[in-house]
Amino acid sequence: PKGRQVSVDRVIPDCFDDSFDLLDKELYCERPVRCIRDKSFLNWRYAMNPLREFWVLTAKNSSAELEGFVVFNKSGDSRIRIYDMQAKGQDEAKGNLLRSLINYGVADGLEAIEISLLDNNPWVAELKKFGFVKRGPGSDVFVFANEGGEMVDEVTDPANWFLIEGDRDT
Repeated sequence: PKGRQVSVDRVIPDCFDDSFDLLDKELYCERPVRCIRDKSFLNWRYAMNPLREFWVLTAKNSSAELEGFVVFNKSGDSRIRIYDMQAKGQDEAKGNLLRSLINYGVADGLEAIEISLLDNNPWVAELKKFGFVKRGPGSDVFVFANEGGEMVDEVTDPANWFLIEGDRDT
């Protein structure tokens, strides 16, 4: 899209910068039950991971501000596995990221893109627009909150949860 910059880069130490902190702060209020995705966490989780090599697709607007990102790896069986993705609330930003990832995968000869999400994840509707289909039963998430606790309403409402593959201990 005009005025937007999309790039795909191999994840290396300290590749996640202050722009990821700004995006994380902006997105925090959308889903309060989630992992923090600031530069410190993202560098630890992906750049310092000794088991997998990761790639990051970033989308920036015409002012060079980060609008969203997708962290993924490429497996030996011609697949992309998405571990993390965040974008500002509008569907356009999400759609641009997905379109760019699909185009990247096709150009690289990959055959499939996989992602694990909760059913109420805000990305589900956008993924369906691009032809993604749900495969098999999903994972269940169980939660306990002390009655009368400070965050009981937030924690027990599934609409407040944002979990993705990168939140698992893999």
